[in-house]
Amino acid sequence: MKLHTSSSTVDAHLPVFASQGFLSAKSKNYGWLEKNDLILPFFVDKRLIFRRVIFTAAPLSKDGRVIDPPEEKLFLESIVNYCRSVIKADFIAKPMANAIFASIPRGSIAARYGTYVVDLGPSEEEIFSRFKSSTRTKIRKATREGILFEETSDIETIAALLRETFARSGDMALSPGLNFLHAMQRNMGDSVRFYVTRNGSYLQTCAVVAFDADRAYYYYGGSIDKPATGSAYLMHWETMRKMKGLGIKKYDFMGAACKPKPDTKSYTLQEFKQRFNPQEIYGYTFKVIFRPVKYATFNMLARTSFMLKGGQYHGDSIDLYIREHGQCEGGS
Repeated sequence: MKLHTSSSTVDAHLPVFASQGFLSAKSKNYGWLEKNDLILPFFVDKRLIFRRVIFTAAPLSKDGRVIDPPEEKLFLESIVNYCRSVIKADFIAKPMANAIFASIPRGSIAARYGTYVVDLGPSEEEIFSRFKSSTRTKIRKATREGILFEETSDIETIAALLRETFARSGDMALSPGLNFLHAMQRNMGDSVRFYVTRNGSYLQTCAVVAFDADRAYYYYGGSIDKPATGSAYLMHWETMRKMKGLGIKKYDFMGAACKPKPDTKSYTLQEFKQRFNPQEIYGYTFKVIFRPVKYATFNMLARTSFMLKGGQYHGDSIDLYIREHGQCEGGS
């Protein structure tokens, strides 16, 4: 196993969430683990006495080939051993929502997980025609009523609207901090954009979009409590148009829980994303616990943090999936 600490030593085309700009915005401790021609980007999140590893993409091959699931499984198992013995992690946390794995390493706790992706290859007219009719109607209504879509560099406004959005859903502890958003703006250059919609001078919605030559990711999004009709739909459509204009091939909504229960936040979010007629892509996500006592303590503090901020911590999406569907095969 080889550890790279600079992207200049990684001889591969890196997607945006595997880039040095993004990783350095997340942590001072990051890198790329390589074995044979496979690479996995990660960062280490150190808080108090806790040390957790977070993967920011699924395994990549240097030549861009498709990795067979058995090969990916062996590679992930060697990564797990490295994280345990060399990085000395307390646990490998659930990877970022864009990281969809084809296989599960032994010893992991796993769940089915996926994402929704809109193909930006066809003409704008064809892409738009594929949306649900009610979605097209809302976008046209927002346009007629003068809802404006614009790029902004006002990170403070973006951060404030995201805080408001996460607070409403009881997830205030998950809202990205102002310092992190500034670090993204500073470190990632032209591979991140910040967008808003306005009704006159009144802010309606916002989006943080990270992208590379192939794919754009809806990384974070927020809105006021009761945004103008169609403003959220317009924001996604105009963002797609912007990304298509840059030659980007895919628009990734980042994350889709598998079979969420009706009347849950996950179900509502996925219903919204499905209105853009995306391709549904499913695989797996996983975590690995090396030190159970420290992991339990970390979760206890997470519950306390959520409670102090007016929310309730129910675990990560893997915990939610297992409560509803059971552990995925292959994780033991």
